[in-house]
Amino acid sequence: MMAEKEVTQAKQLEVKVTELQTNLKSLADSDNSTLLNIIHRPRPGITTPAEWQFLGGMVENLIQQTNAMRDARQSLERAAQAISQG
Repeated sequence: MMAEKEVTQAKQLEVKVTELQTNLKSLADSDNSTLLNIIHRPRPGITTPAEWQFLGGMVENLIQQTNAMRDARQSLERAAQAISQG
């Protein structure tokens, strides 16, 4: 049987996991149409090589961050599984 403190900690962790899931869904459901419209308009709002490089770098950074988040999530699941089998 879980002690009262452990029950409280489990509930707090559940709230955090739910918050994480909400945030991840929000990212996945983002609408990129505004950005894509700017990139593809007949007279683009992005005109200089520096602007293209800046935006390309930002997108690449976000890709790396989401890959790191995916890897961290997988590690979390493996750790939780190992603990529960423990």
